[in-house]
Amino acid sequence: MTLRHLKMFVAVCESGSVTRASEQLYIAQPTVSHAISELEKYYNVKLFDRINQRLILTDTGRELLVTAKEILSGFESFERLASFGGQSPRVRIGASLTLGQTVVPPYLKRLGAEHPEIEAQLMIKTSASIQAEIENGNLDFAIVEGEVASPYLRAELLMRDRLVAVANAADKVPDTLSAEALAHYPLLLRDHGSASRAFLEKLLTAKGIHIVPRMESVNDQALITAVYASLGIALLPESFVGGHIARGKFKEIKIEDLDSRRNNYLIIHKNRRLNSFQETAYSLMKEM
Repeated sequence: MTLRHLKMFVAVCESGSVTRASEQLYIAQPTVSHAISELEKYYNVKLFDRINQRLILTDTGRELLVTAKEILSGFESFERLASFGGQSPRVRIGASLTLGQTVVPPYLKRLGAEHPEIEAQLMIKTSASIQAEIENGNLDFAIVEGEVASPYLRAELLMRDRLVAVANAADKVPDTLSAEALAHYPLLLRDHGSASRAFLEKLLTAKGIHIVPRMESVNDQALITAVYASLGIALLPESFVGGHIARGKFKEIKIEDLDSRRNNYLIIHKNRRLNSFQETAYSLMKEM
């Protein structure tokens, strides 16, 4: 028995008939019928029940279909890897939550257009979680917000952004506030563990200011929705709220004594060696 027999078996199962399978495979119908008969005779097993000129998979046939697909998938992976000189075209990319929503989509679009041979896999988590995934070897490289403290990671400055205080444009909130005055307003913040929250609390703690948010969320979009509902002031990356400000829906509130600029990094494990596909994807990220 050969892989060709398995391909015809799977095609018949998925198409529901020998005729459609032969059309999909560009093979004569008798050849497909003969291959199915050979499989059944060789293994002394009944793959299909023939009912009213229809092929119905038997219980054994359903079990063998799963295994056949696994075998064909494994062979396709082997061929793909071998054809690329032993280098896997798969690239595992990580991103912290905000960057995963702002930077990654246009990056993946460009990567797919310029390098369709690369198979990109994306993981989006909190910055701390992504750094841990890099340390554990589960990602090839990643982009994260805020500082990178791990001694096992190499961080390269990718871009800078800033946290922006925003309120609904219809709300009666001053255009300028001090950091201390800001703390007395209902605040809408990212959850503990996020890079944005850690960065903000570090700035405020340095001024002796403690905050108790009215709302905290793991999701930036939930905070955006809360601003539209006039629930308070949100502090979010400019890249995420800039469009709302430009459309006149949100009002930016200047915090006069708070420097909210921060760095975002492209990170990789210090011992990680990238193959040519991963290196291409890594280099393209640096251009974003």
